[in-house]
Amino acid sequence: KHVYDSRSTEFAEQIRRDTDGYGVDIVLNSLTGPAQRAGLELPAIGGRFIEIGKRDVYGNTRLGLFPFRRNLTFCYVDLAMMSLS
Repeated sequence: KHVYDSRSTEFAEQIRRDTDGYGVDIVLNSLTGPAQRAGLELPAIGGRFIEIGKRDVYGNTRLGLFPFRRNLTFCYVDLAMMSLS
């Protein structure tokens, strides 16, 4: 029903609007930089942020902890490694 364009950070505001500010239960993220930070603000209280992008993980990029005040869970999944197990 809803389609968002993640090439701009406007997707985050559109999702907040469409969820009446509640947010979403799960964010499946492969974005970097400002778009990743915008996505990290989208999980609802107790939500999950699942990172599948490699650039920030293997580049050891810092991730701000402020969004985690909402009891979020962060998980990283390397899809290539999944095929090895």
